[in-house]
Amino acid sequence: MYGPPATAYVYFIYGLYHCFNVVTQEEGVPHAVLVRSLKPIENLDILSRNRFEKNYEELSRVQKKNLANGPSKLSMAFNLTKKQNGISLLGDELYIEEGNLSAFKIVSSKGLELIMQRKQKIIYGALKH
Repeated sequence: MYGPPATAYVYFIYGLYHCFNVVTQEEGVPHAVLVRSLKPIENLDILSRNRFEKNYEELSRVQKKNLANGPSKLSMAFNLTKKQNGISLLGDELYIEEGNLSAFKIVSSKGLELIMQRKQKIIYGALKH
């Protein structure tokens, strides 16, 4: 959390789950935003295999809804662990990608809204193949 902006901060919580954050302030200042939920639009089979060990079309309606709709569910679907902690989100492994924001409805807290306005990018990456 003390790293440079656009760094992944992944931590282990309750001895069971990982949570993914984006560092948002200059190095040495402990500010990060927890990415609470995503609605995946690509690589659905990879994400569903990571989360449920079956392809997307095999998931129930509830499983599809719950694919990445919470901090730990998101981390499981995207295979995010402590291995990604400290990785720059400007690289190739886990990255922030430009997107067409007008095509998405962004529901967020003030912190995430701030990142989206400042960076004009969306989170994407770290898929297990």
